[in-house]
Amino acid sequence: MRVVFAAGPLADLAELEEFLSLPGGTRLRVRESVRTLERFPYAGRALEGEWEPYRLWIGPWP
Repeated sequence: MRVVFAAGPLADLAELEEFLSLPGGTRLRVRESVRTLERFPYAGRALEGEWEPYRLWIGPWP
């Protein structure tokens, strides 16, 4: 399975990196954490309503 990031969350991450002075490896850490979804695409809780095709998944954060 391929994991795709929407433009909104990527822009939000860029803002967080800038305003919170996050470490340089932040994007790599996010990318590595999301790799779990490539292997386990149904990880996390299924969302309902208009978000039904999506899932909520948080972490793990190294």
